[in-house]
Amino acid sequence: MRRHGVGVQFTRGGNISPKDVERARAGALIPIPDPLANLYLEVGDGFRFYWDSEGRHEDSERPPFANLEFPRLDEVSIKSLEKLKWKIEWQEPVDYRFTYNPAQLRTTILRMRKWLPILGEGNGDRFCLDTGAAGVPVVFDCHERDIEDDDRSHVVGASLLDFFTAWSRVCFQFPRSLSWPMVWKESGDDIAWASAEFREPFRLPPQ
Repeated sequence: MRRHGVGVQFTRGGNISPKDVERARAGALIPIPDPLANLYLEVGDGFRFYWDSEGRHEDSERPPFANLEFPRLDEVSIKSLEKLKWKIEWQEPVDYRFTYNPAQLRTTILRMRKWLPILGEGNGDRFCLDTGAAGVPVVFDCHERDIEDDDRSHVVGASLLDFFTAWSRVCFQFPRSLSWPMVWKESGDDIAWASAEFREPFRLPPQ
């Protein structure tokens, strides 16, 4: 990044102990899985990774940038329905009046109740850990998708480590369009990290 004249800001919270993790897990409505707990133990209580290439990139209208803000442990430990009851998947009783597939709706709602939000997009979309799936994959919860048709999610990483490793290879930049669904692989799960939405020169060489 320095070679391209772009400064990077990285800040992180204080140290997290195993006891801190135990307290966060106690009574949590959505379990805190081991991969997430290990991240907090290793990195600390949340972090921010930021850079902006404004004035140093040929795309002057929307230059590449990164603004990865990972929440504090107490922010992901959800212990009250007050934080959740506004979400459609936590509303009881479930309103089936306008659904054409009640069984699918119920199945999806029960699955979504195991999604632990870790990163928000500011528009209602979220990156979540699917704590009910093997390997705890990272899923993108797109609020515009039909909750009945396709479970509303797209797997963007087989694990938290896989997701961050892949994203790091484009220096954690956001898609140019600011729309993550624009960079989903058409052939299935994952993200098309080779997409032109992630711009040069802020990309590591192929391994």
